[in-house]
Amino acid sequence: MVEVLGVSPFQLAYEGYDADGHTAEAIYIGQSIQGTARIYNALANWHFAGRPVHPSAHSIRVHVGPPRDGSLLYMFYLMMVHGKFAVYLEIFFELAGLAIPLSLKAIIARRSGQHQAVEKAVDAMLEMYRRHNEFARQVHNDNVKEKAALFSLVEKLALGVNKSLADMAAPIGRTVRQIEHFKDSAEPVTVDEPVAEALRSKEEVIVGDTQMLTGRILAVDTVTGAGKLHVDGEATPTRAKITDPTLAIPENAYTHALDTAAKISVTAKPVTKDGIISTLYISDARIIDDA
Repeated sequence: MVEVLGVSPFQLAYEGYDADGHTAEAIYIGQSIQGTARIYNALANWHFAGRPVHPSAHSIRVHVGPPRDGSLLYMFYLMMVHGKFAVYLEIFFELAGLAIPLSLKAIIARRSGQHQAVEKAVDAMLEMYRRHNEFARQVHNDNVKEKAALFSLVEKLALGVNKSLADMAAPIGRTVRQIEHFKDSAEPVTVDEPVAEALRSKEEVIVGDTQMLTGRILAVDTVTGAGKLHVDGEATPTRAKITDPTLAIPENAYTHALDTAAKISVTAKPVTKDGIISTLYISDARIIDDA
């Protein structure tokens, strides 16, 4: 038997593309829910047990509830297994609502090469554990009160859930635009298409910062969003993925720029492999001039 823990359920929202019509491809959503459950399970058991544990030893199970009507939003519940769970103070449950989102944010940022985001999440975790000294001592043997130890922990957790992160991100770019973990919470974690590419990649990739670029569109697929952008100052075109919802509107800026060879400005987020941009995720196109 299991019983709901004293932790507010985590809201997981699938947003954009097919999800705008309140459906999405079942094979990808099922894969994503399984991956998410494994990630939450690993993070929850680490939080309460003080160390990553083998699934057979988990004292916590992850249950999923029905989505809200008219949405693709799921509720994930942490459940304790009777006979395998110690008695914890209320502060343990309160901190779970902070530690689990922060640790998820850190491992996603680590896997997608966003080092500043990793450091920001680690700093927030460090402050939390230092404020709650007794919890850090009892559960984690004070191993979470130094920054180097937390960085090491993030590395270990990210490695342990590597495959689950890829599964969680399976629907993104295929049937939904993004996934938002802990929706409507103080620490929501959004996984968009550039980050999803990094999580699914078998190679080490880096998701760069958003930047403004100018250039000319050389190809556009209005169904998939695939395209090519010749960025000003670059010798060759770059593979692009248009994530802008306006692409579905007739006579949008992208198709107009393609048809007229007009120069455009775009908001772009690069994904790089071995120092070379593999994909530019672009949106917010604006015509600069008509050729």
